[in-house]
Amino acid sequence: TGNVNVMISAFECVHDGWGVAVLVGVPNKDAQFKTHPMNFLNEKTLKGTFFGNYKPRTDVPKVVEL
Repeated sequence: TGNVNVMISAFECVHDGWGVAVLVGVPNKDAQFKTHPMNFLNEKTLKGTFFGNYKPRTDVPKVVEL
C-alpha cells in the first residue's frame, strides 16, 4: 500500500521464529519505518518487493508463450 504504518503493523504481527512480512508499495520519501529491535531478535523476517519481482524482459515472453 505504501503506507508505512500498515507495513509496520504487518511486520509486528508475523509469528516469532518463522514469520515473514513482505512489504509492497512505495512509501513517501520522508517516511520512516520504526519498530522495536526485539522484532528482529525474535527471528521475524522482513522482505520487500518491487512489482512482485516481475522481470519484463524475461517474464513477458514466457506469458506470451503460454
